[in-house]
Amino acid sequence: LGIPMTAVGIFLYLDITMSRRAGTGIYTFFMVFFAILFLVWAFMALYAFPLLAKFDKKNGELLAWAFTLLDGLTAGQLDPRYTCLPYSAVTALGLAFALRGVHARRRGDRLSAKAASQVRTPYVVARDETLWSNKPTFTKAPGSSVGFGSQLQMEDGGQRAYRVAAPLLLLGSLLCALLASVGQEVPGRFLWAASACFTASGSWSALLAFGLPYRKLVERLHQVGAAMAGWTGAARCGQGGVIVSDGDLFPTGSVTVAQVKVFGSVPTEKAVGYTASMLRAMACGLTRPFHNLLRAQGAMYRDVSGLEWHEGGASGVIRGKEVLVGTAAYMHLMEIPLPAGHNIKNAVFCAIGGQLSGMFLLQYAMDGGVNPSLSALMAAGLSPVLASRDPNLIPALLEQKFKLPVDKMEFPPVGRRLELSDPELSGDGALVALLAREGLGPYCDALVGGRRLRFATRLGLVFALAGSVIGLCLTFYLTSIAAFGSLTVANFLVFMGAWLVPQVLIANWVNQF
Repeated sequence: LGIPMTAVGIFLYLDITMSRRAGTGIYTFFMVFFAILFLVWAFMALYAFPLLAKFDKKNGELLAWAFTLLDGLTAGQLDPRYTCLPYSAVTALGLAFALRGVHARRRGDRLSAKAASQVRTPYVVARDETLWSNKPTFTKAPGSSVGFGSQLQMEDGGQRAYRVAAPLLLLGSLLCALLASVGQEVPGRFLWAASACFTASGSWSALLAFGLPYRKLVERLHQVGAAMAGWTGAARCGQGGVIVSDGDLFPTGSVTVAQVKVFGSVPTEKAVGYTASMLRAMACGLTRPFHNLLRAQGAMYRDVSGLEWHEGGASGVIRGKEVLVGTAAYMHLMEIPLPAGHNIKNAVFCAIGGQLSGMFLLQYAMDGGVNPSLSALMAAGLSPVLASRDPNLIPALLEQKFKLPVDKMEFPPVGRRLELSDPELSGDGALVALLAREGLGPYCDALVGGRRLRFATRLGLVFALAGSVIGLCLTFYLTSIAAFGSLTVANFLVFMGAWLVPQVLIANWVNQF
């Protein structure tokens, strides 16, 4: 509707003011044609698209289009004016930006759903209000995508804000139009004043405040296998702790067993089998590399009972014998002597029945994006909480070998780490995002991106509402003094476009991290 409105508004104005006699037939034709078109469009708006019947930003656009159309059809008849065209071009561009905002959100929802459907069992990023130090905490654990689709369809931040602001702006625009026309004893200017006031109060960036930055962010998240759960998920990305587990720092394939050494008369298969069984019971990040070693050695898993955790390792009972698995420091703590030259930090030791039975030298390969991800989390006001189960992953090793900023990370005691990293306790909070890939990168991008999207949406709404209020006030003053020379289409376009610039800059900022 906006394109023919622009053309016919200008044509009718020129026709009426310059050549009334020559354009009577054309004027009548367009009057009847657009009256029918407007009735059909109004029916579709109220019945085929029930969302337009709610009090939100679309109501302002609806009334702006209606008053502009009526003003264009009656230009020069109710109140003669010769220097002010109808604002059809402004309302047409408002329609275009409104559709752009809706399209941007729909495209963002599509990419989010596509990223979430890449795997059958995605990682669920959830928010728990009291998990760590009685403050909001974000966790990541395998789960399902139940509830993700419904969150995508919920109202976004812009819709919620304009659900309150739209009725006030509509009422203010109507009152201003009445005061500027009927209040000035020139009721013939009402359609022109209403067209100007409703158009000025309909900021172009209102429907772009969420849709545009959301699409920008989702395009980045889609590339790393992350899916934001709509505005509801982004709104939950506040300050708090972030649980970082073994798999976040070292995903599958990042840890390998570089060397196996057996002590005494213990068979290699037995040392490998007992160590792999203990690590599987511990549910740490070393389960996968020792599973591969178990298969390569032809060993078997054994049942573990009486598992007890300690700093640096754990103890258990296998086939009636006490088995200790942990670091060199743990062996010293349990009074298991180590041969000279075997005090190695990145190794796991196994003692069976009080005797050292095996040493497994490990090779850790950390991805280059881990350090920047941790820095991005901390810069965004999030506190990483290291909840590792791997006995080797202690702050000293991470700082010396991998140069991680462990002084800014939380490292709770072993009992608390077990609670925080328990998969059965994680993922029960409010849904924030879904991840299709392992590692800290997608986890960090989802949380940091969600915080930036929340801030960008709120800041964009501030500019949109400020532009609406300021525009309405200026328009009311200019229409009340009949400033036709100031309220031109060109000036209107410059004013409305100027308030669009901050939204574009904000949308381009949201994914720059």
